[in-house]
Amino acid sequence: MVSDRIGWYRHAKSGTHGLTGGDKTRHREGLYRKADKFHPTSSTHDWKTLGLGGHKVAMEVGSDATPEDLMKALEEGDEDVRWTAAIHPNATPEVLMKAVGDEIASVRWEAAKHPNATPEVLMKALGDGAEHVRMAAAIHPNATPEVLMKALENQDIIVRERAARHPNATPEVLMKALEDPLVGYAAASNRNATPEVLMKALEKENFNTRKAAASNRNATPEVLMKAVGDESDYIRWSAARHWNATVRIGAEWMINVLKSRAESEIPAYLKELRVHDVQFPLSDLIRLVIADRRVDLDGLDLFEKALEESKFAQYAPLFRRMIGQEKIRRKDGA
Repeated sequence: MVSDRIGWYRHAKSGTHGLTGGDKTRHREGLYRKADKFHPTSSTHDWKTLGLGGHKVAMEVGSDATPEDLMKALEEGDEDVRWTAAIHPNATPEVLMKAVGDEIASVRWEAAKHPNATPEVLMKALGDGAEHVRMAAAIHPNATPEVLMKALENQDIIVRERAARHPNATPEVLMKALEDPLVGYAAASNRNATPEVLMKALEKENFNTRKAAASNRNATPEVLMKAVGDESDYIRWSAARHWNATVRIGAEWMINVLKSRAESEIPAYLKELRVHDVQFPLSDLIRLVIADRRVDLDGLDLFEKALEESKFAQYAPLFRRMIGQEKIRRKDGA
C-alpha cells in the first residue's frame, strides 16, 4: 500500500476510545511497533509524536517517501493516509496544492500550514470554506504581501487581523489594513509601520488605532507631535512619554494640560521623565512652556505648583525665577 511507503501510521479516530490507563499506553506502544514494521530497512528509530485533536501520529524522521508517493497517497480513500501525506516533510508545493483541495478540512489545514507551502498554495487556502484553513494561510511565514492583501479581504475579522500583524506586511499592506476600522489597530502596532502609516493611523476615528500609532516604536517626533494634539488624554500622554519624544513634544503636552487646568496630570508626567539617562533638559521644557502665550497667568501658577510638588522640587529656585520673569514680561506687555 502507498500508506506503507510514505513512512507513517496514524490510528483510526476511535483507536483509543474507551481505553484507559495501561490499555491506552499499550495501544500507543503498538502504534510505534507497527510504524517500525512499515520500515524494516530503516536504520533509524528516531520518532516524533504529533497531535491533532487528541489523535497521535507516529512519524519516522528518516522516511524516504517521494513526491510521487505522496501524490498517490492523496488519492487514497482513507482520510488518515491523505492527512499523513499532507504533513510529510517531503511534500512539495505540487503535493500541497493538491492537498489543499482535499475534501477533508484537516487535510487542507495541514497543507496550508506546511513549511513548504508557497504563496500559490496560500492563495488557494485563503479561499477555503473553513476559517482555520484561511487562518493558517494568513499567519504563514511564507505569506507574501500579495497573500496578505488577499487575506485583508477575508470575511473573518481574525484572519484580517492576523494579516495586519504579519511581520511580512509592507507599508502598502498596512495602509490597506488601516481602512478596516476593526483591524486598523493591528496595522498601527505592526513593527513595519512607517511614519507615513502612523500619520494615517492618527487620523482614524478608532481610539485603539490612534493609541497603537502613538505607542509604536517607529513613531518619529513628527508623528508624536501630531499625537500629542489628539482629543484623547491617554493618547496625548502616550505620545509625551514616548522614547522618541522631544522637549518640544513634552512642552506641547504640558501646554494642553495647563490649558485644560488638569494640573494633577503634571506630577505624574514629570515622574516619567528619565533623569539618569536624560530625555531632555528640564530647563528647556520649562522655558518652552512658560514662553507659550497659550498658557495664561493662571496656567503658569498651576505649572509652578506642579513643579514644586514633583521630584524636581530641588530646582524650585530655578523655575520659580523663570516663571516670575515671564509673568513680569506679560504684565509689561512684552
